[in-house]
Formats: sequence, structure tokens, C-alpha cells
Amino acid sequence: MLPKASAVIYNDQDHLHSHTLLAQFGLHRQCLSFCYIPSATAFAEAIFSGLYGLVPEYQIADRLENGALVEILPECQCDVPWYWHHWQQQSPALRVLTGVILHQTSSLLNQSRF
Repeated sequence: MLPKASAVIYNDQDHLHSHTLLAQFGLHRQCLSFCYIPSATAFAEAIFSGLYGLVPEYQIADRLENGALVEILPECQCDVPWYWHHWQQQSPALRVLTGVILHQTSSLLNQSRF
């Protein structure tokens, strides 16, 4: 079923989808039907319209809760590390921004430590 279903992948550098399907089902990227959509908003809209793909939970939580989307493989969740690259010596404004980003991401994303 998965090889015939149309998936969305962000771009040719996005290997999350193919790594997940290889690990879970032994399916290689070459046997999958997919298209590239290199826009976070358009990517999610394509999934909302009926294609399938991997989307951060925070981006679709409301649609899962109200039944507009169905999680088809809940056992295939994967954690993706997030990075905030910054200099150790930074301006006061950038230091504040770094603090806000680290605080907000730890409370909004499924990660407890950054």
C-alpha cells in the first residue's frame, strides 16, 4: 500500500521520510511515490488535502484532535533534534533572543532539553 500512496517530501535533502520507511518497513526511496514540496505551509496543506508525509505534531495537533487528520502510523513517530546555532559571545539582544527561543522550544516541542 505505501509504495502506491503519494507522499510529500520537503526536498532532495530531506531523508527523514525514507529513513523512517526503511527502518519500519524495509522500503527504499526508489520504490515510493512522492513529490517534493519545499514550503512548510504548502507541505502541510498537501497533507491536509490527502497526501501523506511526516509533519511535526505541533503543526497538526489541532487537526488530530478534531478528527480532520488521522495518524496512520502512530508507532512510526520519530524524534528530530533541533539546533539553535549561536556564538558564545553575543550581544545582549541576541542573548535575550537565544533565551526566549530555548525556553519556547522546550515548552512547545516534544523535547525536554536543548
